[in-house]
Amino acid sequence: MWYSYRAVSAANNGMGQPSTSAIDSKIEQAMDLVKTHLMFAVREELDIFRLENENAVFKANIPDDILRNLSLDRNN
Repeated sequence: MWYSYRAVSAANNGMGQPSTSAIDSKIEQAMDLVKTHLMFAVREELDIFRLENENAVFKANIPDDILRNLSLDRNN
């Protein structure tokens, strides 16, 4: 990767080593990205779980003749 001298020297603490605060900032950014991704994935899974449960309740409580009509409509 190509870095400008200004960007590298701004991240260094004068001894050629990246500063702790710059590293901490990058770690925090990465953790925030992981957190965002996990929250999105969990919400998506919960939505799917909720919809599957609702569907099961509807199927369990729907009269047989309506269920047959829905099955026939889907095939046509």
